[in-house]
Amino acid sequence: MQIAALEQQSGDQLVRVIVSVAAEGGDEAAAMTAVETALRDAGAETVYPIAGQPMLVVEARPEQLRAATDTGHVQSIALDA
Repeated sequence: MQIAALEQQSGDQLVRVIVSVAAEGGDEAAAMTAVETALRDAGAETVYPIAGQPMLVVEARPEQLRAATDTGHVQSIALDA
């Protein structure tokens, strides 16, 4: 899901999403850390990994999710229904 679509759908409200992380070069741990750090630095309070998967559960505003995509390690963002 595009962040612009999330903004249209939620405005500036918190959304709960699943962020899939892609590790270029195969360093999945570094990619996960980079995305998690970017989200926390942007002010997202709820960020936790899904055990055994390159994914994070995140509650954040759309502009905070942009920080994650700016890392270059985000494969996709999906609403967590």
